Amino acid sequence: MKTSISPTQTTEIIYPDSDGKPIAYNTKQFRSIVTIQDGSFIID
Repeated sequence: MKTSISPTQTTEIIYPDSDGKPIAYNTKQFRSIVTIQDGSFIID
């Protein structure tokens, strides 16, 4: 008995570069983003 499996089609996911909105609205948010980013570099 011979069984053939056809390949499945993969759909490419497109991630937008920007939604046009600012990343941080104030300095408190900016500091939080930078702190998280710095921490992620230490882990890596």
